[in-house]
Amino acid sequence: MKLLRTQDLAESTCAFYFERPEGFEFKPGQFVEVILDESDLKRWSHSFSIASAPSEPELMVTTRLRDSEFKQKLRSLPPGTDVKIEGPYGRFGLKLDRPGRHVLIAGGIGITPFRSIIVQAAHDGLAAEPILFHANRTLAEAAFHEELLALDASSEAFRFVPVLTRAADTWPGERGHIDGAMLARYGPPHDTTFYVVGPPAMVNATRDLLLELGIERGAIVAEAFTGY
Repeated sequence: MKLLRTQDLAESTCAFYFERPEGFEFKPGQFVEVILDESDLKRWSHSFSIASAPSEPELMVTTRLRDSEFKQKLRSLPPGTDVKIEGPYGRFGLKLDRPGRHVLIAGGIGITPFRSIIVQAAHDGLAAEPILFHANRTLAEAAFHEELLALDASSEAFRFVPVLTRAADTWPGERGHIDGAMLARYGPPHDTTFYVVGPPAMVNATRDLLLELGIERGAIVAEAFTGY
């Protein structure tokens, strides 16, 4: 696929927009494999959740910019470069057959599949009424923050709850780590399916928290991002 452009979304976070070939279909929450050099797949390939929604014309992936060879090479690609992208893969997404509420919990760059899910749900007019918690250290690191605030303001069926662990004194929103008390402020945990995406330590800690709150394992859908 042809790289169309790049965009800085937040501190050390960049979005890459690719030309979406005719017939390339995917479901919100799926991921692709981006391959920069087929001669050494271990070195030059990486999995990325698709951050764009199926209803959008381009394919967008988003990542934290680390010092890895792969990410530095990806960041240096000029628009017009052809990149091999395989997929889509995975079955992560809203379990619309489950009754009750849907609570989405993202840590940092774990927001990427949720962005696809929320934008598509708004486009389709789904009545799932998801609540999205997005935890970051600082506001500067929060990708898609303004877009998600706008979606919250324009939709009665979606609630966005940004959470900062290193918030400035002027921050009006939630602060600290997501815990049972914070979750309870936005509704009871029963009859709820929880979706958790982020770094492994955050995913494991959140899963343990939910189990301590009495949430059944079958009501917790988790996906850990490594190498971000």
